[in-house]
Amino acid sequence: MELAPNTAPVNHVYDGEHTLLQSASVTGPGVNRKATNLIVDTQYESMLRELADIHWSFNFLSGFASWILLAGYLVIPGTFTTLQASDTMKNRLSENSTEKAILDTIQNPPLVGIACSLLAIGAGLMTSLFLRWRHNYLWLINRLFIPTSLNAAAGLLTTIINIYTAKNGKWSIMSLLTVIVTALSATVSLALAIFYKFWEMERIKRQHDLDQKAGWRLAYP
Repeated sequence: MELAPNTAPVNHVYDGEHTLLQSASVTGPGVNRKATNLIVDTQYESMLRELADIHWSFNFLSGFASWILLAGYLVIPGTFTTLQASDTMKNRLSENSTEKAILDTIQNPPLVGIACSLLAIGAGLMTSLFLRWRHNYLWLINRLFIPTSLNAAAGLLTTIINIYTAKNGKWSIMSLLTVIVTALSATVSLALAIFYKFWEMERIKRQHDLDQKAGWRLAYP
């Protein structure tokens, strides 16, 4: 951990395993001022403390957003339609009523609006929570990325099962779009979880270990 230039001399007072740094002009990353004392900690330690202090409402909102997304994934398969050339379709087409025939083949049109609303609400909540806690990687991994990837995978599996059972393997535009959206959601969220877990967190832990070896210790005034 580096202190900013033009730093005043720092007096070290040792108390067991903790080091209390006293100075009125020391500033820099990882240094928090409280009165005339300094609490020197690493980014990893700061994340751990913040993780324990995050208000329960944010955890509730993250769970609610994950549930809303899952509900949207599960509702979408009910909107699928297969426009195969049946006798009824051929008769209606011959009567120049193409639009009516297409509308009649759509199953539960209100579900389209419900599914889109659920997905929009869930995605909006996820985005706002990500922006709010983007600096705490532990919370993002455990509360956003992993639940989202699991729910999206469940939605993808449900969609494929629905296509090859209820729809006899008939792919419609809606089913194709659903597979693309759920697969993309699962892939992106899983990729983010892996990136933050095995890249960002490892980088922070390495820096934490270096700071510990260099003699920095969490200090309380």
